[in-house]
Amino acid sequence: MINGSNLNMKGAVSMPSTAAKNNDINLGTSGAITITGALSGTGTLVTLTPYSYTADKQVLKLGTGADTTLANEYSKFGVTQQASSPSVIWRVDSTGYLRDKYGAKTASATKAVGDIVFKDGSATSYTSSLTLSDELKAAAIAVIFYVGTDCNYSGNTTSRTLGIGLKKGSSKAWCIDTASAYSVKITSIECSASLVSGTSQQYAETITGDKNGSDNLSQIGTFLSNNSYTNDTSTAANYPAFYYCKNYGTNYLSGTSYTSGWYLPSLKEWSMFDTNSVTVNNAIALCGGAQVSAMTWTSSQANSAKSPWYYLPGRDFWNNNTKNITMGCHAIREF
Repeated sequence: MINGSNLNMKGAVSMPSTAAKNNDINLGTSGAITITGALSGTGTLVTLTPYSYTADKQVLKLGTGADTTLANEYSKFGVTQQASSPSVIWRVDSTGYLRDKYGAKTASATKAVGDIVFKDGSATSYTSSLTLSDELKAAAIAVIFYVGTDCNYSGNTTSRTLGIGLKKGSSKAWCIDTASAYSVKITSIECSASLVSGTSQQYAETITGDKNGSDNLSQIGTFLSNNSYTNDTSTAANYPAFYYCKNYGTNYLSGTSYTSGWYLPSLKEWSMFDTNSVTVNNAIALCGGAQVSAMTWTSSQANSAKSPWYYLPGRDFWNNNTKNITMGCHAIREF
């Protein structure tokens, strides 16, 4: 146990955790590791067991004249997790401090538009002066773009908090031309919007019809089955944009609590994004993510059978493309 003094480390070190915990370094009430030189090797080389699990306690320090930085070495230190609080993921951050969350807000705290959500569910509010370490950028998974009831099913007054993922799907069709839904008007997910005066294709944000896109893929399947069409929505290749979003968590967020629940946004949900697009896109860029900057699919059916709506940032909404046209798509989910 290190208590009241520092243990110096550099070079070749290997003290990973074992089942018996006899290789851990037990930190006393004020003990810490001083790194006096670069540690050779990758992965978890040392496992630390705190005397008490106290957030914001410094457990790594950099020695004078060291030929490395804490940012280069912190990831080589693991932390024995606290058995009494299995939902909390303890770690050493890039500044050498013991942390119980990535963001300033806990996972259970109320989230607001512009909040950056991390893989442990915690969040930090975006500001123009905010900076993120590479560690935090790697831990970021979404940005909150909407909180409210505008996108609810009819009669539902429960507030929803929606976040957009940081990655973008490219060159995805809404559905391919051999899919059952290609030439069918799926009225159960149809939306309409008020035309902007003096234009032929640009639309305002007065939107009626289906507003919650979370079940639009299953609604397509139900509509096809109920109207004597073959329900082919279980074949991912038939509905590329939908399945990119549906599988977003599985493909990009393995090992987190956010592997499911992702979906292709509805027209109304994109309109809510548009309202806060500057702040949200700035937060996405800060995280190193893919901003919403070009045509992207919605999950909503337009008036023409072969035409779904898509969103064009800065120019509201257009619907003059057919379902097999390829363009970008972004996944969202509730938080």
